[in-house]
Amino acid sequence: MKKKILIGLLISMLYSSSLYATTPITLSSYKESTPLEQIKIKEERIKMDNKLIKIDLKIPKISGMKNKKLQNRLNRTFKNKIVNFSNNLKNIAKKHNKDAQDYEFPIYPYQSSTDYQVYYNKDNILSLTITYYEYTGGAHGNYFKEAFNINLHTGKELSLGDLLGKNKDYQKTINDKIKNKIRKHQELYFADDTHNLKILSKNSNFYLQENNLVIYFQVYEIAPYSTGTPEFKIPLKLFKF
Repeated sequence: MKKKILIGLLISMLYSSSLYATTPITLSSYKESTPLEQIKIKEERIKMDNKLIKIDLKIPKISGMKNKKLQNRLNRTFKNKIVNFSNNLKNIAKKHNKDAQDYEFPIYPYQSSTDYQVYYNKDNILSLTITYYEYTGGAHGNYFKEAFNINLHTGKELSLGDLLGKNKDYQKTINDKIKNKIRKHQELYFADDTHNLKILSKNSNFYLQENNLVIYFQVYEIAPYSTGTPEFKIPLKLFKF
């Protein structure tokens, strides 16, 4: 029976007017008539190391937006999610420490860390992922990845349905691509997921790269821990916008 892990997710992408362009696709539907802002992503770092917990948090911080109110809101969202994640584990570590003292079993520090990766940052679209890692004992830690695909002009987080809704069969198109890739390496995936076809929904995890939509799954979602977070690149040229 396959394991599951709690996740949170929201995301984005879009595609330019030249459907079969060989040059990198630009998301022209989100461009403003005014010149694009020079948006930069800097790193904020929070670290802590004591007998209860080791913390190493990398937090994305946007700068360069004209709309400072929106910029501050987005930065608060990133930071709050990451800090809340770490604080929750810190509280669990405190309880573990108390139980260890009460029942006289060994104390070991928990670990909490985050990292992020920016995949697309132009045309008023920001697509990045934050990876949350925790270790509470055992053979290995657990982690999950949360994607953010944001229209930097409006602040809206774009879902897969938002982006591909004009394509009646987009779910089938993506599912077929994913299933074909899974079949080529069935040994990497859970056997039941290889045969069950309900893989994709309008709220599936994804992020945007040049010319590709990347659908990904969390650890244990369709494959064992050793496979990691399976990712599937779907060419944007397969869809209409």
